[in-house]
Amino acid sequence: MRKEGYLRASVPIEYGGPGHGLTDLVLAQHEIGTGDGSTAVSIGMHHMVVGTEAESRRWPEELRKRIFTEIVNDGALVNNIASEPDLGSPRGGGRPSTSLTPGRHGKWVLNGRKTWSTLAPELSYAITFAAVEDGSGDIARIAQRMGSEGISIEETWNS
Repeated sequence: MRKEGYLRASVPIEYGGPGHGLTDLVLAQHEIGTGDGSTAVSIGMHHMVVGTEAESRRWPEELRKRIFTEIVNDGALVNNIASEPDLGSPRGGGRPSTSLTPGRHGKWVLNGRKTWSTLAPELSYAITFAAVEDGSGDIARIAQRMGSEGISIEETWNS
């Protein structure tokens, strides 16, 4: 899929992608799913993140451009990482125990444990949900490179 350019299918034209919309992606995902359901679900998660950002434009422009460019040029993979041992998915409500704390020299410290994420060993970027511990009560989504120092994957599955 990387070699064939499918990972960039949902990247907008203005960022160098083909800009395929939801209908095109659903049809393509259906075809992939007839051959391998797990592959369709996995790559669908990547397209969900990319397509949502293409529509919502919630990320800072510099970040969006960097990630979309890496998807187009290098076949980068991205997914959300949100589920936690005690919380499950934060989509059902609740505050993540993963924390984002103000550190020294204007930097932030991200600390926590997530229980799973589709494609984790292959991801280039993880969009990580974390509680902002600065008194605001906010929950942040942090884009981080999976190869960054301090990130590890504990393989607890058998597939």
